[in-house]
Amino acid sequence: MENYIGCIQLTLAIICPVCNGLIPVNGPVQRVKCLKCGTVKNLKGGDQNWKKLFYLGNPTMDLFKASQKYPKNTSGINSIKLNAMNRWPKCLKCKYKFEQKDLVFEDIKKNQLICPECKTIREIYFAPAFIKEHYKSVLYIVDGIIDKPKDKYQNIITKAEGNSPITFQCSSCGANLEVDGTQRVIQCRFCGTGNFISDKLWVNISSPIKVKTWYILFDRDKAVL
Repeated sequence: MENYIGCIQLTLAIICPVCNGLIPVNGPVQRVKCLKCGTVKNLKGGDQNWKKLFYLGNPTMDLFKASQKYPKNTSGINSIKLNAMNRWPKCLKCKYKFEQKDLVFEDIKKNQLICPECKTIREIYFAPAFIKEHYKSVLYIVDGIIDKPKDKYQNIITKAEGNSPITFQCSSCGANLEVDGTQRVIQCRFCGTGNFISDKLWVNISSPIKVKTWYILFDRDKAVL
């Protein structure tokens, strides 16, 4: 029997322990930086860590369990600003609403969530191990920033100046591609491969970091109350 996959749309931020500024947490990363005072917060330990970020002020009730009973959820911890609801993403181009049937494992292995209507590619990837350590039901992340291995940065060949596009190489065929900061996944016009823009490159070309919406797909059968 096929597992029932749920999807949570969320925004997440923490309060900086030094200046009380808002630090966006726009994906499952292990460190975040306050843009106001420069403080780097490690999300591995302390009061603001991944073991606590999705607990709703109740040690027995995490976001994924709560979502099966409540359509909307917020954190009960003052230093954690979590807003979540049960909602699947829509295609950025044609507004098609994705469903579980649209998940193709071979595409997911390529970090691609492909719209069945217009074929627009959206980024998706497997949940990192440090997230699954605390939330075993979590399967995939859509639109969130993740930590990438350093060797993924080696295909950058030029640096952007002003508003000029950055050129980098396709991870599959090596063709030169351009990215202007409007899309995180660039489809190669030669071989069709979807290329995920690394965090190191993305930070250099995208607008200042704000709290952004991302999605978590999880196995509802494992997230039982």
